[in-house]
Amino acid sequence: MGRFIPGIVRTIRYRFLLIAGVFPYLVGSSIAYHKTATFHLNLFSVGLSGIFLALLAVEYINEYFDSRIGGTDHVFSLERRPAPLYYKFVGFGALLFAFFIAVLLTIERGYPVMLLSLIGAVAIFFYLGPPLKLSHRGFGEVTIALSYGVFMTMGSFYLQARRMDLSIFGASILASLLILALTLANEIPDYYQDRLAGKRNIVVRFGRLKTTHLFGTVLILSYTALISELIFGVLPPLCWLILLTSPVAFRSYATAIRYHDQPPQFIPAIRGAIAIYAISMMILSLGYLFT
Repeated sequence: MGRFIPGIVRTIRYRFLLIAGVFPYLVGSSIAYHKTATFHLNLFSVGLSGIFLALLAVEYINEYFDSRIGGTDHVFSLERRPAPLYYKFVGFGALLFAFFIAVLLTIERGYPVMLLSLIGAVAIFFYLGPPLKLSHRGFGEVTIALSYGVFMTMGSFYLQARRMDLSIFGASILASLLILALTLANEIPDYYQDRLAGKRNIVVRFGRLKTTHLFGTVLILSYTALISELIFGVLPPLCWLILLTSPVAFRSYATAIRYHDQPPQFIPAIRGAIAIYAISMMILSLGYLFT
């Protein structure tokens, strides 16, 4: 246990704590409270535990498959050993327990919970898992954007409101665009590793410079969608504060353009994208709570 627990801590990286699911889950719950003026703490807690398990499964299943297909994290390793066997058991065990939670919530709230949960399970397994290996075929970025944007927000909203509402798509689209921008930025420094590992993602297909321009384009689309939705009243007025992150976006893009072929100097662009995402999602959640 002395080595097992630290191993788990090392595997759960920043994207688990900051990005994967927690923010869109909070946004969906906030929208539901805004629409219904009710909040089911028990459902929220059980659903959050399911999200936690699903995200744990993401990390371990991806690490397990990555080590066996010569993925990015292992292609330059001096010790090309497979991931420890417990990665497999932790990953698939967490996914199984998440499924049990999905069954319980489906009994309580209805079949859409199971439908969205199954979509998430497919994304978790086939992101790196055979035969689809979505991240190797240029679909990984879209999978992340949809899973951690539209589907996660819809799922948490339905769990609280027990219905769907077209108004949630405004917030979920913004979440999808912001996570897509962060995903692209995070992949650019790994161009050579991904290429050698046979991962035909967007960066490998288009090159680092074109992907950097795409990163900037997605940021522009994010702020364009934000302003449009604010003007038409889709998002709460407090979300105007998200525009305060625009200087960070400009700086991140400028850094990315300048250092797109120098990974160590590129890191501030990724940190900027993380800050934009985290701040925007927090403001989005608070905007619905206090409107």
